[in-house]
Amino acid sequence: MANALQQLADDLAARLARSVTVVTPEIEIICASAHFGDEDPARTAAVLRRVALPEVYRHIHGHDILRWQGPDHLRAAPDLGFKRRYAVPLRERGTVLGILMVIDDPSDPLDAAQRAQIAQASTTATELLALEADAEQPRHDARARLLSDLLGTDPQRYARALRQVRSELINDQETVLVLAFRLLGAPSTRAGAALRAGFKDLGHREPTRLLPLVSGEHATLLAVFAEPPDQAAVRGLADRAARAVSDRLDGGECVVGMPQCGVPLDAVRDARRQALSAADAAALLPTLPRVSSFGELGSYPLLLAWPRDQLDDFIPPPLRTLLAADGPLAETLRTYLDTAGSIPETTRRLALHRTSLYYRLSRLREALGCDPADPGVREGLQLGVRADEIQRATGHSDKPWNSAPRYSTGCGWCGAGQRPRMEGTPS
Repeated sequence: MANALQQLADDLAARLARSVTVVTPEIEIICASAHFGDEDPARTAAVLRRVALPEVYRHIHGHDILRWQGPDHLRAAPDLGFKRRYAVPLRERGTVLGILMVIDDPSDPLDAAQRAQIAQASTTATELLALEADAEQPRHDARARLLSDLLGTDPQRYARALRQVRSELINDQETVLVLAFRLLGAPSTRAGAALRAGFKDLGHREPTRLLPLVSGEHATLLAVFAEPPDQAAVRGLADRAARAVSDRLDGGECVVGMPQCGVPLDAVRDARRQALSAADAAALLPTLPRVSSFGELGSYPLLLAWPRDQLDDFIPPPLRTLLAADGPLAETLRTYLDTAGSIPETTRRLALHRTSLYYRLSRLREALGCDPADPGVREGLQLGVRADEIQRATGHSDKPWNSAPRYSTGCGWCGAGQRPRMEGTPS
């Protein structure tokens, strides 16, 4: 099939005396003719890499080409080294199987006879791609079902999938890194293509074996290592995967969740659960890194799994009032907690003199009725601050402070705190 498409592209290019390319919807090269002196840097780079550069991908999909019902022009983009192209979506039963592109510079435009030749070649190319898709689709669907069952919750399907994956794809000596992807704010019609394009580009450049499972704006990627990777290798791959997808988004962003480490095959379900939890946290909370590790989330997974309307249990009234004011004291408390009570690091992050920080901490003790320097109290305050952050992100922070649970002493995490005196609070 590939030989037939290549021959078709070569014959058409020779008749037109122009460069011809056939690509997938992810702008991965299927076949490309020889250059005819009209090639541009974008084409040269795509042929060498086998996929278009991310900025060229965004330019092409910015035309919404997958919705075209017939041939049209892709505008030139001189800053990308991209000449104008005459492009034909190769559509079969409503699905774009590929795109045939011919460089069509306005200084030497295609004439009607040449366009007719392109139309004829496009019909043949569509037929060839449809035959290939009919042959490949069952295998593709079976792989997707297999991975879905391996990562799913049905015990019988999981057991069958584990046996099959172990015999066909991943052996017990290999290590699997599970990454969960979420696309935020990206057009839903382009989300899947951006994910698949990013994974294909990554697959051309990574030594690890990649097994993607894409579903709409979500995806899971299994990266298979022959040897257990160290943390630097795990983080590096996650960062490169996030960048490969993000670079193809024209609007929106990609967040990635990762487990604490790579795992053997029989632990991938647990690792995926961790990755999904980290991805959900990063998608919800803009303060977290776009690539987040479950092992670095602290109490966030616990709080995110907690019923939203019960998060008040973690936020006593004095803390709710302090956070609602969102002033310098709230900023100081958040920073102090994030640095695990480190005075030098807190002063550095806030650009404060140490004396000024001590003054603010004394005001925090007075406002909260407990001492943030106490490790146990600090842990409870961190839970409260993060619970408040989740409530704000999910629109559950509209309750007045005095409707929160009442505590008999101080802030609720120390047994002998001084109860703060505030308006609306009994003395």
